[in-house]
Amino acid sequence: MLFSAEPLQSAPCLKMMKISAGAIMNRKKKINETLKKRMKKANAKLHKSNKPRYISKAERAKLDAEAAQQVSAEETISPSETETMSTETTVS
Repeated sequence: MLFSAEPLQSAPCLKMMKISAGAIMNRKKKINETLKKRMKKANAKLHKSNKPRYISKAERAKLDAEAAQQVSAEETISPSETETMSTETTVS
């Protein structure tokens, strides 16, 4: 007999074994991936970024206006006032 019944019956069993072994490997792979993701997130929280904090356009305009106002206030001080200020600080 060229064909026997045994190989036909054992073939599905081998397929089932391969599928279940593949499922186990996929399960392990999935677990390892999730653990790696958790480790990566934990490490990312530990290291702070050197990137400067974002300042919005409105905030930058406000800061520029304040800086311009301070510069103009410094320019309006007369030389006589600066002399009196400097003498007061040296006397103290």
